[in-house]
Amino acid sequence: MPAASVLWRSSRSGSASKAMPRPGSFYRGEQRSLWGLTLAVTLAVILVLFLVFLFYWLQDFIVYEKDGLKLSLPGEQEEQSNARPVTAASRRELPLLADVEIVVDKTDYSSVVTTAGTDVPTVHARYIPASSVTSGTLDGCVASMGDYDGLVLEIKPGSGVLSYASRVPLTNSYGVNGSLDLAAYVERLKAKGLYMVAQVSGLVDVAMSVRYSQIALKNASSGEVYMSGEGYGWLDPYSDQTRTYISGLIEELGGMGFDE
Repeated sequence: MPAASVLWRSSRSGSASKAMPRPGSFYRGEQRSLWGLTLAVTLAVILVLFLVFLFYWLQDFIVYEKDGLKLSLPGEQEEQSNARPVTAASRRELPLLADVEIVVDKTDYSSVVTTAGTDVPTVHARYIPASSVTSGTLDGCVASMGDYDGLVLEIKPGSGVLSYASRVPLTNSYGVNGSLDLAAYVERLKAKGLYMVAQVSGLVDVAMSVRYSQIALKNASSGEVYMSGEGYGWLDPYSDQTRTYISGLIEELGGMGFDE
């Protein structure tokens, strides 16, 4: 009986060890995948919040310049403010002079000969605004000018819309061109001995400043297109394209025969 009892216990203990799993044998794959997803979502939220904060923080360091936007960070601003300008005097490190007396003399212009206003003919001219520079008006001028010996035509008013059909490229691109064949009329009016003047608004230009804002004069603080109190937009005189546009119109009008 003792031997049989020992065998029975061994059998019971062996079957029990097979039925009970070991603590490290549980499946934990699903828990690990959920933990990784939670970590990824948390990092994504932190990244989005950081980018939003960075976007609004950088707004204070955006500088508007005539060539576009520039980012000026605090470190760069401090470095620029502390930078010492390099000049010829600073290179030589000249000593400071004491007891210097500055004397300002009046320039003597008595020997300068001026010719302004000399040999300028007197012209009794008729002025025609841009709204009236039409074929009907110019036909009337060709027919009779009365006592007038000159004609002043407003070719480019402050609105920016031309009174004639120009061949300057930007005029068609931005819809500021007219339809009048002005060259033919200038030839006929010059044949009558009239002194021809073309009036061109150089920088006041509402149409081009709005339609082609890259060459418009802008507010330094906001970067928006500048508008005067009268509602006029201006072209930027520092823009190469502005100078090319205006000089192109002037050269074209000069080639038609305008005296000035």
